[in-house]
Amino acid sequence: MVTRREGNTDRRETALPLQKDEETANGMYYHVSFYDLQCANHITPTPVSFALQAEELNNAYRCGIRDAIIVNVSNVKPHLAAISLLADFWRDGVSDGDTSLKKYISSYFSDDPDSVIAFMNCYCEASLSFGQHEDNKGGDQAAAFPVRMLASSWVRGEQKCADYAFILDASLDEQVKDYHSRAMKAASAYSSLLDDIDDHGVSQLLSDDFRYAVEWFSFAYNGACCFTDAYKAYRENRLEDALVLLGDAAVSYDRADDALKKPCHDKWEGFFSNDALTDTSAMVALMKNLMEWVRIIGDGPGFWRWQRDLTYPEEDRNVVLITNYEKRMSAYEMYLVYKTRMSEDPKL
Repeated sequence: MVTRREGNTDRRETALPLQKDEETANGMYYHVSFYDLQCANHITPTPVSFALQAEELNNAYRCGIRDAIIVNVSNVKPHLAAISLLADFWRDGVSDGDTSLKKYISSYFSDDPDSVIAFMNCYCEASLSFGQHEDNKGGDQAAAFPVRMLASSWVRGEQKCADYAFILDASLDEQVKDYHSRAMKAASAYSSLLDDIDDHGVSQLLSDDFRYAVEWFSFAYNGACCFTDAYKAYRENRLEDALVLLGDAAVSYDRADDALKKPCHDKWEGFFSNDALTDTSAMVALMKNLMEWVRIIGDGPGFWRWQRDLTYPEEDRNVVLITNYEKRMSAYEMYLVYKTRMSEDPKL
């Protein structure tokens, strides 16, 4: 157990007593969620393996941390597995990650627990790594916050993103490239896991408590990759391509937002409606705003050329009247028409 990162400062100083003190009561403040301020897991289960969590708890026990536990958990329902591990630790004094995980899964998901354990272990392995340490694992905020950081620096015309320096202190181009590589790896892993889960088939309960998170990550990281591809297109002066890629990003984040709605039925109706920290719907809005910004730069002040390029048949694009006879669409409306045309005829 170490101190939490604050901005770009990550001292990782041990948070445990140097030696066991039998005369003094000792407890811990344990982060099930919100461990890392820009990579926390609020709406999804922890990306840190059960084995590592158990190792941390056992080290704490050996140092005399036995008298109290304050648990920081954003929302109980997505974090039941980690909470069950803490409960075992509190009752028994030591923790075995594999035993606790199997006990939890057998209690809640009695059908085929071994497959569920394998899925949950793959879930942790799929998570984005943002540092060299075993616990530098990104939760749902890792698919959103770095994108906001990089997007802000992009629009401001900054040479580097100071906020991203906790991952890489380099030029903005290199930082975007770095994040793309990390997000692409995570997107591929979550997408593969989602396919495995769907091929296997899962109960409604497991879908509501676990599958939704895998689907969310799959779409959210795909959105992040579309964003980084858009930045690359922009830097290469392919601004119209950048707009389309940002539209792809908006669609992916919107599908991630839809994944959050799937488990929200019956008594859980609206459970994720106040997703205010990761804020998936805000990522959709951000991508749409970036589309308009790119359009201003590449299509202004007339704002008609791209509409013709993206929405007109090829034979009509260069037939230009002296005056406009149709109102301008929003950037996202143009994008949707373009994607519809492409789905009808991919050769366009």
